[in-house]
Amino acid sequence: MIEAELIKHAQKHFAQADKTPFTISPLDNLIGKHGTSQKAMDIMDGLVDIDSLSALDATRKVLQQMERPPTLKNVPPICTKVTVDDVAACYRNWSEGTSTSPSGRHLGHARALIAHNGLPPDSDDPVAGFGLRMLAINTALLNIAIETGYCFLRWCYVINCLLEKDCGRPRITRLRIIHLYEADYNLILKILWRRLIKHADDHDALQTDQWGSRPGRSCNEVVVFKQLTYMMSHMLHMPLACFDNDAAACYDRIIPPMAMMACQRLGMSAAPCVLNATMLQNARYRIKTQLGISELYFYYCVLWPLFGTGQGSGNSPAIWLAVSILII
Repeated sequence: MIEAELIKHAQKHFAQADKTPFTISPLDNLIGKHGTSQKAMDIMDGLVDIDSLSALDATRKVLQQMERPPTLKNVPPICTKVTVDDVAACYRNWSEGTSTSPSGRHLGHARALIAHNGLPPDSDDPVAGFGLRMLAINTALLNIAIETGYCFLRWCYVINCLLEKDCGRPRITRLRIIHLYEADYNLILKILWRRLIKHADDHDALQTDQWGSRPGRSCNEVVVFKQLTYMMSHMLHMPLACFDNDAAACYDRIIPPMAMMACQRLGMSAAPCVLNATMLQNARYRIKTQLGISELYFYYCVLWPLFGTGQGSGNSPAIWLAVSILII
């Protein structure tokens, strides 16, 4: 009974974006299920008459913002190939205590492979040689998935870890839902979307007022600027109006096809976007609590569509940054 109610709550939570403009006709058919259709490409290239589309004025404005920034036109997409060094560096900086991998392929396994990384290639250490060979094989598989947009079946099994927002008060409406993805899949998201934001930042394609998930910026600076603004208003006796808004469940309201368009607009290649969107459309979600992992699961279907890239995804911060640019 508890298991069924938690799953029902999760389904409702991830369906919050249903019936919004990019999830219904004509826009959902226009941009495709991966956000990589020819029409989506034409919108990003500025070849579509947005005013002729049957959509709300606000939606048209968002579509107009989908055109690539002037600084990124005629600029090639980012490099999406990952190297053994990229994979080793990401695993090395990833806390081994992080919950991940429903299949049981814990981060500790990956850390074991890179434990001897750095020894010369001609080292006689058999353990180091085995680790380097396995790391090279894993990296090759990741590159195949990235280049083709193919999603391995193992990556489609996701655990939703439910955490109490109010400790000691386990209300079903006050639970934080964290996605636990396979570590190697999440590693792809971390590496590629970090490159994307760096690429966009280098080409001045991000809003100057955006501070979240950007290199060289931190939330502490925003707080200082805000406090200084209040102080100046007080000292100069200037009227000031401030509006604070919490974008509740913003990661879980992201519409993947639209988000993939926003990422391609900034320089992401189509194949990784197909990989990300395909995984989300084929994911099987199980619930995890202190009592264990549920036997029942839920998934995306026409009758009960699910949206969002999920808290716990390595690229959700970058995707939200790319999407929020269009809104701001």
